[in-house]
Amino acid sequence: MKSLMSDIGAPCSFLHRPSSRKLHSRHVVPWWHHPAMDVRDRIRQIIEANPELSFAGVSKAAGLSDSAVHKFCTRQVQSMTLGNIEKVAAALGMSLVELLSPDENDRKAEAEVIEIWDHIPLERREQAKDILKTFATGE
Repeated sequence: MKSLMSDIGAPCSFLHRPSSRKLHSRHVVPWWHHPAMDVRDRIRQIIEANPELSFAGVSKAAGLSDSAVHKFCTRQVQSMTLGNIEKVAAALGMSLVELLSPDENDRKAEAEVIEIWDHIPLERREQAKDILKTFATGE
């Protein structure tokens, strides 16, 4: 029994290394928990703004349990897989990009930039990135 415990101890101690603790720290806020980008609030706004939608209806349409979306939006569960969020977006009648980018003008601009980027020859993309960085930083 002693050897089993020592075998388990090594993987368990890995979870307490500084880099792992950072991943599980309450003080490290991932980008998807940032108030301006919280998908929970976006889902809730869409459901509450549309009288034909309900939390249970969206959950069922996404193939999830009846209360999954409600629990996610009210923070009773801490996370939802990206695949499930994509299913929720489809149940809301939109793409994942539309759900994550609430501003229609931003989505249009992003689509335009992607369209332009796709037409830039591979050998000129570094130059294009440098030009975009100049506009972004003002230097």
